Amino acid sequence: MRFVPFFNMQVNGNIDFGTHFGFIFGGAIRNVGFIYNLPDTNIKKKYRNYRLGIPVGIKLGRMNKFLFYGGYEIEFPFHYKEKTFVNNAKQDTKISDWFSPRTPSYYHSFFVGVQFPYGFSLKFKYYLSEFFIENFSDVDSNPYQGIKANVWYFSLNFAIFQNKQMLYKEYYNEGQTKKEIY
Repeated sequence: MRFVPFFNMQVNGNIDFGTHFGFIFGGAIRNVGFIYNLPDTNIKKKYRNYRLGIPVGIKLGRMNKFLFYGGYEIEFPFHYKEKTFVNNAKQDTKISDWFSPRTPSYYHSFFVGVQFPYGFSLKFKYYLSEFFIENFSDVDSNPYQGIKANVWYFSLNFAIFQNKQMLYKEYYNEGQTKKEIY
């Protein structure tokens, strides 16, 4: 389990084809990784990489209220980091690479989620691509041999499919009076 509140950003575009169906697309920068305890040792590894993502998908439901969404995203990693801990003490053996040969040049993933009124959203994402290139060879070893890591996560988001006008001016409930939000 890894909690990452640090720099994950996504910008979405929306095309609504009515009040119950729409198309989503966008761009994202994500910090994705995991923690791995090496079996039968006191060594822990933290792996992560920053990725540029391009999501596309559909949304179904009430566009200004409650909706479900899902789609596909391709992500391109651009910065890899690996840290080693022995007995929970950080070691000086950190690896930090731009466009690392340790990871694939792109990742495939699928996502599904639900958005609630006022822009709060819960999303699940699963990566079809493995985190490492398993046959990557370092100087005299193969550090990722036998590690099969398909990452998945849940994320909490705010205001992903609402336009600027709805967020900063007024939110309308059909048949009711308007409510101010800021």
